[in-house]
Amino acid sequence: MRQNMTTFFIVIIFIIKFHAFSEINFFASDGNAIYKLMYNGQTLKKIIDLNDVRDIVYDPAGLIYAYHGTFDPVLRILDTAGTSIDSIKHQEWSTANNGSYGGIGFLDPFVFVSDMNTAGDSDTGNGVIRFKLVDKSVLRFATDIEPIDLTIGKDKLLYVLSPGGSPGGRVVSIFDPI
Repeated sequence: MRQNMTTFFIVIIFIIKFHAFSEINFFASDGNAIYKLMYNGQTLKKIIDLNDVRDIVYDPAGLIYAYHGTFDPVLRILDTAGTSIDSIKHQEWSTANNGSYGGIGFLDPFVFVSDMNTAGDSDTGNGVIRFKLVDKSVLRFATDIEPIDLTIGKDKLLYVLSPGGSPGGRVVSIFDPI
């Protein structure tokens, strides 16, 4: 869960590659770009300028998934060099205009994102959206909560932080995502 509630935040995703010498890489976003970092935090390079990135997650197969946007977000699929591979939209997906809201999780073959019912948009739902990557199908569930963040745990369960509003993020719901 995010501790820093400012517009600019860093989400770090650990990528471990085993070679003769163990190498650890990180990918991070400050909301305006995605960076590749070394294990000691030194920036190797900015891999892409991408404004309004809410969260990122890494697929061990070598892809980065970015929750990109606010009221009409897009799931961006990038390689580790920052090249756009694909994108997926869902017309009823949105989040509140709060820089700390918007979570993403990966559990092959799915990407999960938080979804909020935003003001002035009566046709949007809320809950968790599950994108199936192989066919781009979409499933919304947990529609009785208004999630602000989520993650997949090492136990392969989906942890969802809710509700939005003030004070937000007081409840963690746990789901078997498959």
